[in-house]
Amino acid sequence: MTDARIDAFSPIVLPEALGLRRAPVIPLADRPENHDARYDALGLTHDVVHVAEAGVVRLYGPPPLDLAPAYREGAFRLDGRPARLRRLRRRRRYSVAEFAAPTRPERLSLAVRGWETEVPVRSDADCAPFAGRNVLLTLSKDNALDWVRDWARFHAGEHGADAVLFLDNGSDAYPPEAIAETLAGVAGIEVVRVARIDRPYGPMPLRGSRSRAMFLQTALLNLARVRWLWRARAVLQIDVDELVVGRDGRSVFDVTANSRAGWVKFRGLWRTPMGEHEPPRHADHWGVLDDGKPCPAKYCIVPSGRMRRHSWNVHNLDLVPFSRRFESDAFHYLHCRGITTRWKREHSRQDVGSRPADAATRALLGHALG
Repeated sequence: MTDARIDAFSPIVLPEALGLRRAPVIPLADRPENHDARYDALGLTHDVVHVAEAGVVRLYGPPPLDLAPAYREGAFRLDGRPARLRRLRRRRRYSVAEFAAPTRPERLSLAVRGWETEVPVRSDADCAPFAGRNVLLTLSKDNALDWVRDWARFHAGEHGADAVLFLDNGSDAYPPEAIAETLAGVAGIEVVRVARIDRPYGPMPLRGSRSRAMFLQTALLNLARVRWLWRARAVLQIDVDELVVGRDGRSVFDVTANSRAGWVKFRGLWRTPMGEHEPPRHADHWGVLDDGKPCPAKYCIVPSGRMRRHSWNVHNLDLVPFSRRFESDAFHYLHCRGITTRWKREHSRQDVGSRPADAATRALLGHALG
């Protein structure tokens, strides 16, 4: 029987009345129309987790920027006892605040400028069910449950995925229990955790340096590796519209776990729906787009491996010199154009034509998904 559970986060969101607000990081002229609605101006943290081996409590959230006074002026307490901020690490799209805690406290409280809040402290004991597992990791919102099922089914059958950590960004279409039930019904998937967080993803569409306003996903990826995934055999970090294909039939988890670096990157290819389903399914995506440019890299990684000191980003790891040397031509992913609710962006992609069918992809998807 599948071990399936709903997990929760411990976000701290400052009230407007406090007078602290994260100023936009994108110049006014470059901001999209949806900027203000999708920019996280008040979120201080997304989660609070006790890391037993390090003897610390860590708060993962967006870069503090103009909210930094909450850390400088705030009175933090762990189970009612004063806690002193030991370190605040600032990254480009996320931050980690750290407090000493040899044993796990139950609650963290914050009092600043007359406002007080208290949240539960989560535990990195959540890593135990994922120990030694081949894990699928994704952030999603409102993707059809048929899509979620097919995505997990493909990677379980083709690569031996046996666990899923599904981060849900406040779906309106169904409760988290529906996601857990769907994934638990996939043959080969033995562990499922669904964790729901309803915080702004970030304004879209943005490219290059303007993308630094998209705080949420990077913060959650680095939280996930510590709270849930540190002991996993390997983690495949991809979206629900992406299917990883091995050129020689090998599992991407096996290749990653046995690689010297414990990290394998690969590029993607757009595929467009050619079948008759409406909305389309993954198995319909065997048409080749006219624009043949490869999609940005995705990766599979051993969390506690040789690259463990590098932060996780959506398409790469931070501060890895000459990182393209880790790209493998043994794998690529199919980026399924019709599998989208456009939750990251409000406008659809430009219509494009398609060339004749990709026969190899059609055969693979037919075999894997029917």
